[in-house]
Amino acid sequence: MGIDEESNRNRIVWEKTDDPSIVSYQIYRETNQTDVYLQLATLPHGDFSIYVDSSSIPGVVSQRYKISILDTCGNESDPGNAHKTMHLASNIGTHGEVNLIWEHYEGFAFLSYNIYRGTHPDSLAFLTSVPSNVSLYTDQNPPEGDIYYQIEVIHPEGCNPSKKTTDYSISRSNIIHVETSGIGNLQEISDFRIFPNPAHETLIIFSEHTKPVITHLYNSSGMQIREFYLEPGQNIFNISQLPEGIYFLNFMDNNEFHRSGFVKLK
Repeated sequence: MGIDEESNRNRIVWEKTDDPSIVSYQIYRETNQTDVYLQLATLPHGDFSIYVDSSSIPGVVSQRYKISILDTCGNESDPGNAHKTMHLASNIGTHGEVNLIWEHYEGFAFLSYNIYRGTHPDSLAFLTSVPSNVSLYTDQNPPEGDIYYQIEVIHPEGCNPSKKTTDYSISRSNIIHVETSGIGNLQEISDFRIFPNPAHETLIIFSEHTKPVITHLYNSSGMQIREFYLEPGQNIFNISQLPEGIYFLNFMDNNEFHRSGFVKLK
């Protein structure tokens, strides 16, 4: 399972069995409630064993899928194991480095994540590999300008659907775009400084303003988590209860917004 290159939507791929009693395959996707699934489609056994979820949004959130089998007697099997896509996001560090963080792939065991980088979505080149228990990577020396990143996993046993037109043993995340030109300088002259970044339990935000500044905290999905006033000078926050991920801070100053972000580690 991965991203369909033509539609940029989630693509589900499975291997058929030779059982003549199979009539169709039922495709399910997890709803906004954990372990609650909604049926998306029914595909006849004679069709290609590939389904593209046209309603998916891989650039926004990862999603889980399951497949069941319907036989000639109308009996439906229990769904198989869930497979979950990878959602890749990023933020810019205080010195212009690019922090990548992604949702772990679920569905089969593998040893490594491959990280790709390029100056265009069509010219991504292999950058490095990290162990499969890692979901954060910092690119300390990214080139200036427009940069694109993508994460990849490879099924160790391969995958052979009925329509073998490409290598379906490879699963890739969404492609993200990062603009690095001048980022380091902009952050150095900012009125707000965040450190450490990434952070585990404690986040320090320093404000050079002489009065409180209203601040909004958002997660990577754009949901507001907290609203508070940032006091002049050093502000210390306990973030140990926040889930691992990327967060953004909007500072309201004289009717102007300033934006920064940080990575929360386990």
